[in-house]
Formats: sequence, C-alpha cells, structure tokens
Amino acid sequence: SRESSRFVVLRRPLQVIGSTAAVGRMEDESQLVSLNIGGRHFTTDVSTLKRAHGSFFVVLLDKRWRHSPTEEHVMENLHFFIDRDPHHFGMILDHLRRVPFNLPSSSRAISEIKREAEFYCLDDLLKYIRRHEFHDFGKGPVFPGDRIKIKWDELDDLHQEQAASGSTHLGMVRLDYLHGSEAHCALCGCNSKDFDGWQRPVTDRKHSDQVGSVIKVHNAGRCCDVTFGYAKLIYHVPSSCVDLIYE
Repeated sequence: SRESSRFVVLRRPLQVIGSTAAVGRMEDESQLVSLNIGGRHFTTDVSTLKRAHGSFFVVLLDKRWRHSPTEEHVMENLHFFIDRDPHHFGMILDHLRRVPFNLPSSSRAISEIKREAEFYCLDDLLKYIRRHEFHDFGKGPVFPGDRIKIKWDELDDLHQEQAASGSTHLGMVRLDYLHGSEAHCALCGCNSKDFDGWQRPVTDRKHSDQVGSVIKVHNAGRCCDVTFGYAKLIYHVPSSCVDLIYE
C-alpha cells in the first residue's frame, strides 16, 4: 500500500560506524518520529532518538537523511518499522528521555532488556543494567564510585542499639587526631588510621538529604566511607544504612 511504502523495514542491527554529521544538519529536532516496533506504535521526536550517541537510532536517522533528496522529504517520511519485540521498548524510550525507571526484578526480563539494548547499541543502558546486576538488584553491598543517600531512620536505630550495648561505630564518634587517638568500628573492624582523609561523625550531617559518593569500602562492604560535594571530610557509614542512587 502507499502508506506501508513510507516505512523503512529493519530486521537487523545497523552498522554503527562512520560519521553521523548528516543527522546533525536536521534543523527541527522536535520533529516527530513514528516507530512501529513489532506491530506496536510508538511516537517520539528526533532529539530524543539522538541522545544516545553512536546508537542504532542516530545511524537510522542519518541514513534516512543521506538517502533523501530534500529536507522536506526527510521530515515527511520519519516512519520506521523495526522487527523487534516491543514489550520493553517503552522502557528504552524512558531511558532515552531521561525519565527515571526501575528495572524489573525478574532476571529473565532483565536479560530481554539487555538483548534489546545490545541490538539498539545503547551503551549507557547496558552499563546501567550491568551495574544493577552487579548489585544484586540494588540490594547488594556498595562499591567505590556508588552514589548514595543515608537512611537516617535506620542509622538512628543503629545508634541507639550501639549506645545500649556499649559498642562504637566510627561514624558516631569524633576522633581526636591531634592527640593520636585511635578507635575501632564495631561493625566492620576497621581502625581510624585506615581512613584516607579527615573523618567526621555522620551525625554531623544532621539528616541531610544530599547525595554522597562512596570512596572506600571496609570488610567486604559492611561499612563505607562517604564524601559529600567537594568537601574532603569523610563519613564512615554502615552499608545497611544507605540507599543506592541510580542517576
């Protein structure tokens, strides 16, 4: 039919090589693009599809530009049929739109999403999935480079338990470096001399909601050292009292 002839049919990955400068000449990045993914229809715009540099979609738009005689021809023919499973494509679009989303808990579903991300050459999404798997669906220990927020309710409960038992977590005390004092953490066993900087008790944060960065872990991730912003101060925090932040 005349309508179906306007679609580009794709069943195999495009070769993501060479220059994509041509697509950069497309003036109206708000132009809508119609995607028929395995029979389900999705609509987005040029700017969204161009966000993942070097991806299937960037090359797709580049090829359409180079094979069209005029800019008007391009703008009138941004319709594509891609012969892929559409089940997870909405999540892929959310990723391109920078919309926060949660990966499913099913390992099978995550494998399916990873397969689609590989087909579309979405490197950032693949990194996100692999990191998610590495953390055992977000419930595992923390690692250097992770972004976290402190769970203050759990930290307060732990503080009260330790006060009742007489044990000390290094995150709760201020160490006197001027007099060479040392202390051990009752949770991870690390010594105050193990810190790679100037330590402060995490209670100094006063229930701040700021996102911090993990710089070091102790005892297989039982506790972690965290910094906030550009400050060099280190806060020693139980890993059970932090939430991973995926950005």
